[in-house]
Amino acid sequence: MAKQNKKPASSASTPRRPAKAKTKAKSPAKSKAPAVPRTLAGQRAAEQFTRNVLVRGEACTPDAEGNLKPGCTHEVVAQEPGQLPEIKRRRFSIT
Repeated sequence: MAKQNKKPASSASTPRRPAKAKTKAKSPAKSKAPAVPRTLAGQRAAEQFTRNVLVRGEACTPDAEGNLKPGCTHEVVAQEPGQLPEIKRRRFSIT
């Protein structure tokens, strides 16, 4: 005897699954606070990176219109006397 595939008598007897959403769910909003190095070595590395960017002249303050000078890749966001400034990457270097 040959086996026969058993199909439901009608499609009305089987429950339908809900349609899947076509778009991904939105991820929760990320914090805009600056990343803080968690270790002493990470803090030293971040400070050294900031010093290097400043020495190379890649960090500058924006002008009145918010534009950076040519060659600047980082914006000086905050600067307190006696401390290294806080910088933020604005664009990539062309060279």
